[in-house]
Amino acid sequence: MRWEYWPELGFVEARGGYSIDDVAPGYVDDPRTGFAVPGRHRLYTTSALLTFENVLSSHIRALNELRISDTTERELRWSYQGSLNCALGERWIFRPVGGYTAEEPAFEAFWVGASLEFQATPWCAIIASANHYEDSGEVLDPFAFSSAAPGLRSQQFSLGLRFTWSRWVLKISGGPYNTDYDPLPANSRAFTNLYRDRNWALAQASLAVSF
Repeated sequence: MRWEYWPELGFVEARGGYSIDDVAPGYVDDPRTGFAVPGRHRLYTTSALLTFENVLSSHIRALNELRISDTTERELRWSYQGSLNCALGERWIFRPVGGYTAEEPAFEAFWVGASLEFQATPWCAIIASANHYEDSGEVLDPFAFSSAAPGLRSQQFSLGLRFTWSRWVLKISGGPYNTDYDPLPANSRAFTNLYRDRNWALAQASLAVSF
């Protein structure tokens, strides 16, 4: 549902969702047997999203998003993300973004990022972006065997081009993407390679056609 509560300047939108995911299960200690057993193979998630979009001036547009999700055998997860679309000039656009999420008993995450776009020609734009993400990890008991992820920090940088024709839009981009995990608890060292720090090279391409 979308409501234009302030003509051409203010919009509010509400969405709801339900998903069923078949996943590779994690492993935890079974207190009854003392052996590691797999967790659930199927997860069910109910979610709700509320967004507020506002035109703050002739050069700035803001978007605020509030999300709540409920996944099988987990506590409620709350998330907020805010972003701006800023016209710095006739050919420059700046888009900052930031967000935070939390889930009991101890999970927290935040992210910040920005992109800068330059319209080099009527049909070609140059786009540079950078993003940083950090969370506290999902390890609940450091003394128990578990495949839960430790704390993570990641950074991503990219440089790309967007080509626009009458009905076609082609975007290509690439750059480094780095992940840095906290050390695993002693009882979960079997998953060291799964959560090993890595330096990736990420390339993306997309094509859109209007009808």
